Amino acid sequence: MGVDYHLLARKTKDGSYTFHVGFVDATPGKNGRPKYRAMRSTGVEARRGKGGGWTDASKKAAHRAAQAMIQKGRVFAARDSMRHYLLDFWTPGKSEYLRSKAAEGRNVSPLLFPASRSFPTGGAEELPDR
Repeated sequence: MGVDYHLLARKTKDGSYTFHVGFVDATPGKNGRPKYRAMRSTGVEARRGKGGGWTDASKKAAHRAAQAMIQKGRVFAARDSMRHYLLDFWTPGKSEYLRSKAAEGRNVSPLLFPASRSFPTGGAEELPDR
């Protein structure tokens, strides 16, 4: 599954700009604007060209950084719904969260799974439709 994202330039405390990547959620936000599932800094300084826009070199570097995040599994891909996301959140083998922690080299104890579930664990048939 491909991951849709947008690059956004954000002002830092020192007045310079850094590119951030917003990973688009499957459901649209208010007024048709994109809703972002996650926002991460690319660490790439956004530089202005002679015309006042961002330089192509800095945009390409930010795109490369975003693609690297996706390839390393450091972001969650957009899912069909929040319901599916919640059902899979603590399920080993299905959880994007657990995969991202493993990619970072962090272990999550299996003893945490049942204790962290705040909804019926038998499956989707137990959850009421809204």
